[in-house]
Amino acid sequence: AIILGQCTRFVCTARGNPLPALSWRHDGKKLDSLGNFIVSPNATVVSVCPVKRTSAGRVICRAKNSVGTTKATANLDVISPSDIIPGVNEIVGIVGRTALLPCNVTGYPRPKVTWSKNGSEIADVS
Repeated sequence: AIILGQCTRFVCTARGNPLPALSWRHDGKKLDSLGNFIVSPNATVVSVCPVKRTSAGRVICRAKNSVGTTKATANLDVISPSDIIPGVNEIVGIVGRTALLPCNVTGYPRPKVTWSKNGSEIADVS
């Protein structure tokens, strides 16, 4: 895993006769030098700089020649701080009924969500 905002790279080497051509994919989409993913001229290296939350996913190097195709796969996990996604500001409830209070969070590893009322933590009831 790599920390959000840092840089990383993936290296791929292949042998064969004829020499295989290399190509890259990120979550199934062809990778060209676009945005924060930069493919080296000979396609042996993909640099990711800076790493963003959207950089997370499966990176695949594919080597292909007239004899066949092979691939190598790596997962790019992005460590990012916890963040609460803004949502509903006001919840209307009925006395004596259950109220649902949504809390959408992002972060990796997945943040632990705790609730408090008047400064005291509320026990998990799930």
